[in-house]
Amino acid sequence: MALCLCYPGLVMALFAYIAYITPF
Repeated sequence: MALCLCYPGLVMALFAYIAYITPF
């Protein structure tokens, strides 16, 4: 149940991290 609440935050954090390390 906690995973459902944390999942969107984790996805957003992961996407932000990938966008940060990926040279565009």
